Amino acid sequence: MPRDIDISAFSPERFRSVLSPDRFADFERGVGEARELLVGRVVWNVNSTALGGGVVELLRPLVAYARGAGVDARWVVIDGPPEFFDVTKRIHNRLHGAGGALDDRARAVYERVIADNAAVFAARVRPGDVVILHDRATPHRMAEVGSLSPPCRRRRMA
Repeated sequence: MPRDIDISAFSPERFRSVLSPDRFADFERGVGEARELLVGRVVWNVNSTALGGGVVELLRPLVAYARGAGVDARWVVIDGPPEFFDVTKRIHNRLHGAGGALDDRARAVYERVIADNAAVFAARVRPGDVVILHDRATPHRMAEVGSLSPPCRRRRMA
């Protein structure tokens, strides 16, 4: 089932020493506007691993600074057996032109794990929350959680 990744807050004040006073004032205004827009909402960041890779490298500081700015940002990692992650790796490789057929069994494993995670995760998401799916292993049925908090925007994964 999905698990929370504990992230300590980083104060956005850390940027004061690297930004000019004018830029820092602009930054503070932006942080304040974001905090106001997101009050009472949770920003859920969902991906398939807490270790390694570009998504992880970006999420740790992103969630930490959002939390430090007063935004209720959280990071959730979907869970599954090793065969699920074998299937997602094959999907990833196929999207980049490598072989590796996906049979009915692989599809069943993928859909079962995503559905199980989505069911548990959906119980935690409230209307108005923001759900961001960060990698190719999380779309499909997990995207249905987004229907709880219209409007739902999808972006093409790189």
